[in-house]
Amino acid sequence: MTDPIEVRLLGGPLVTRQDGTAVAHTEWNAGKTTDLLRLLALDAGQLVRSETLVDTLWPDVPAESGRASLRTATSRIRKTIGSHCVRSHLGTLTLVDAWVDTVQLTTLVTTGRRAARAGDDVAVVQAARRAEALYTRDFHAYSDDQPWATQTRSTLAFQRHQLVAAAAESAVRLFWLRDAVELARLGVALDPASERAHRTLMSAYAGLGRTDDALRQFELCRAALAEELGADPSQQTRALHLSILAGAPPVAPHHRFVGRTREVVDLVESIDDVHAVDGSGVVCVVGAPGSGRHALVDAGLQQARRSTASIDVWGPFDHDGAEVAVTMRERLAEREAVLPGTIIALTAPDVLPTVVSVAEQAGRGVRVVGSPPLTEDDLLHLTEQVLGGAPSDLLVETLARETGHLAGRAVEELHRWMAQGRITATGTAVDLWGSAPPEEPPMASGLHLGLLLEQLGPAEVRLCELMAVADRAVSIDAVLAVLPADRRVAAARRSMASVMDRLLDRGVVQEDRRPGHYRFADPRVGGAFAARLRPAVRARLRRLWDGTETPADSWTAPDRRSVARDVGDRRRAEGGRRASDRH
Repeated sequence: MTDPIEVRLLGGPLVTRQDGTAVAHTEWNAGKTTDLLRLLALDAGQLVRSETLVDTLWPDVPAESGRASLRTATSRIRKTIGSHCVRSHLGTLTLVDAWVDTVQLTTLVTTGRRAARAGDDVAVVQAARRAEALYTRDFHAYSDDQPWATQTRSTLAFQRHQLVAAAAESAVRLFWLRDAVELARLGVALDPASERAHRTLMSAYAGLGRTDDALRQFELCRAALAEELGADPSQQTRALHLSILAGAPPVAPHHRFVGRTREVVDLVESIDDVHAVDGSGVVCVVGAPGSGRHALVDAGLQQARRSTASIDVWGPFDHDGAEVAVTMRERLAEREAVLPGTIIALTAPDVLPTVVSVAEQAGRGVRVVGSPPLTEDDLLHLTEQVLGGAPSDLLVETLARETGHLAGRAVEELHRWMAQGRITATGTAVDLWGSAPPEEPPMASGLHLGLLLEQLGPAEVRLCELMAVADRAVSIDAVLAVLPADRRVAAARRSMASVMDRLLDRGVVQEDRRPGHYRFADPRVGGAFAARLRPAVRARLRRLWDGTETPADSWTAPDRRSVARDVGDRRRAEGGRRASDRH
């Protein structure tokens, strides 16, 4: 099965052939040929009437001349791309076996709208991130001022803006505040009079504790509305302004209890046991500080089969056994004088013997339930619950290392990262800035990615794509292992090291804490490189990293002559200036 051609109308090589090579600008020879391809690509897979194409591209020439120009341009597309990608049938033309970025963008916009109606905020943000990875520049054509081109450009820009605005609001609800700031800033940049974007940006700043910025954004909103529309902020915006003045920022959403199923069952059974005896026993929930003992007890009480009205929760008792003994004796005596009931005592392992001894001396039966660290799977599920989306491997690895798999510490750390703005969505996962991000990081919009792509050579882009799909810090040797074998191992390693050094110098990647390993300096850029790939290519590269597919020759770095030719072609105006373009 052969790959489809790739057509990118929003930045990048206009066409990538089935063998993976890009069609150089100079190969088209005529600008109207590229416009014919654009028109067919906008309706890829659909029948387009030849008469419509002639009227659109050659409106001022006789019909017969227009049809002849259409036949010439169609033939040129087939010859240049090297495949029978344009089919003729009963007075129509159809672009077949093609992946088109604008079609994918429209699909993502539809996905985002449906997700917004369904309340799936994660899907909305991820759809926007993927759309931004595709939208590396506005739509342009050879005949750029023609009605069909200006209308297409306006429609795509409007769809992008609507998706960005919805995603910013979703990010606030998820408490992904750094994403909310970035997306809302982008929304304001696209439409300075968008009250919706200004309002979202105010909420995001407030959630990050940047009250001054939130209040300043309200003033900017008011000025933009007055200048652009001659209007004042709406009641909804003024109410948000007042709530920020009153100190009522957004709060992180609540998450449900995750994992430790066996321990919850043990706790419920222990409560039942002490109820069955005399209803005045002590259940000790034992774990390290930060192990989530309170959450475990809450989950157990919710599932308890008996009334919990007479149950008290004491602790945590984590330090100084002698002081704990005194406290326990006093509180047990007070409790006995009122209503015996059941006591759940939260305690650390080294204090447990003291708690058990005091309880037994008071004539109370004791049950012990552990609150152990989470398993890897449970930590992953807890992270998904708190963040609202699937986390990257790097995020989970960092969380496990810094919290020791303790549930309580993990939740606290995740909330701290969210409040600091270190959590960011990449389009493929929820990721973590390696350190506290700058106060106002550059927007990782598609247009910024487009500028980066223009600065990088083919080999650098290829390495970024490989690293992005790996979704972890990688070494040069690991990259070489997934590429086609090269007999000149030392030379290949020097070449790859040189490419990595150029990315390091440009600030695209940075060294990981592990020597000889590299990762993206900005996780959003890595996510954009991955999201920008055609889905089948992304899956193929993932299989290379998994070792389930043999490296293909199409994934070798391009030779120097092709790189130089591509750079030279970029500097030339798209398409030629043939006489047929003027007709």
